[in-house]
Amino acid sequence: MLDQIKMAAESYVLPLEIPNLGRRTVRDLACTVLYRGADGVQMAREVRVDYLGGYLTQTIYLYFSEDPRSLDVRARPLHYQIE
Repeated sequence: MLDQIKMAAESYVLPLEIPNLGRRTVRDLACTVLYRGADGVQMAREVRVDYLGGYLTQTIYLYFSEDPRSLDVRARPLHYQIE
């Protein structure tokens, strides 16, 4: 959600929306967020969602010292369980 970046103190806050497009509950979701710093080095963060009900969306907030619009931020799921 690059269009919704905000400044908080000296950090950029990037909301990351995680949708569950199915009717079944997702548990123990782990996602990797990859991005490149200004120096070109690829970095990664892991985010977790304990529970996400069917057809729901959860927003997680990531904090960066640089503007995320210039970091080529990408997110992908690593693993999860479906109930």
